[in-house]
Amino acid sequence: MRVLHCFYEQGETFDGLVFLGTQMHDIAQLYARRWDIECAFLLLKKHLGLALFWSAKPHVLLQQVWGTLIIAQMLQVLRLQIAVEAKQDPYDVSMGLLIEYLPTLSDYHQDALGVLVTRGKDLGFLRPSSRIRIQTPDLTGIVLVPLPADLILEQVPNYPPDPGKDRKRSPKKRKKKQASGHQKRSKKRAA
Repeated sequence: MRVLHCFYEQGETFDGLVFLGTQMHDIAQLYARRWDIECAFLLLKKHLGLALFWSAKPHVLLQQVWGTLIIAQMLQVLRLQIAVEAKQDPYDVSMGLLIEYLPTLSDYHQDALGVLVTRGKDLGFLRPSSRIRIQTPDLTGIVLVPLPADLILEQVPNYPPDPGKDRKRSPKKRKKKQASGHQKRSKKRAA
């Protein structure tokens, strides 16, 4: 995959990345992966309780954050191991239920991982993920043609009005605004 860096005049960088020589499916997968960071923060804050800090002291905060990150990584490894052994997608393993039932499952079963793999669907640990499956059309037979060189891709900017200045309105809009203001005043006087 190659990334093209675009620059504006005066050294300003273009606001996006242009992928060259990449299949549409790869781009769709990269776009779908943007939610992984949100899922990671959900795991840390909601399921592992990192939203509430124990102390204001820096060394205690560091211990809490690092401890939570280590537990989160261990849970992700366990989730991946269950998914591989059950031949499922890792997102089909419920992280919330895994966190909730793992302590009690390990107390009652010697092979808690085996129970999760064999009875995962019955227990609700293995369920179809709500994540959208990436589907893209097959474009291998279609020849993509570059844009013509003489095509001009420009659009006149339409900036919002400056809040400090009066906006120029068309005569029709001015009349409508004046008429509606007059109607509001007459209703207030009548009341």
